[in-house]
Amino acid sequence: MNFFHFLKQKTKRTSPFTINNLTLLIDLVINKADADKLKNFLSTQSSFTQKVEFHSQEIMDFMVAESICFYGVFDWKECSKELDYFIKKTLKQNFDTEINSNFLDNINDTSLIGNVYKLYGVELQKQGITLCNIDTGSDSYTILLIRTENYTTLQACVKEIGYVVQDYTMEW
Repeated sequence: MNFFHFLKQKTKRTSPFTINNLTLLIDLVINKADADKLKNFLSTQSSFTQKVEFHSQEIMDFMVAESICFYGVFDWKECSKELDYFIKKTLKQNFDTEINSNFLDNINDTSLIGNVYKLYGVELQKQGITLCNIDTGSDSYTILLIRTENYTTLQACVKEIGYVVQDYTMEW
């Protein structure tokens, strides 16, 4: 299944971010060119004057159309190959780097995300990137990759709307 198709079909509503919080989050997570595109899109949407739903269909559609890697939404039962695709695409697009996934050689293609996210987290941490989940209270994972030095800023931003960010070392 194409990741972006999955992203469009599987999103759930969350609490609204203020535009300022969402803009900060965008700047922390996305490469500058894509961040500028997404922020420009938000500024042209009259429905997003003060608050915006994190998983709004309008934002999701725009990200899919523009191939922007901001976050991935995965069901807890999702096959790990979808997470693998998201991580590799996001690393290339937002961090201009790659990951050698040889550490997954003993994991089969049908493994669930919960079986591999800590393995990915350890490998990404070696590159100064933190794999994390925004706990939205659902049974889905909202996964982000962020530079480790920006992780505490991300936590504070997300905490303002009542969510918690969990890094790969925590139980999701």
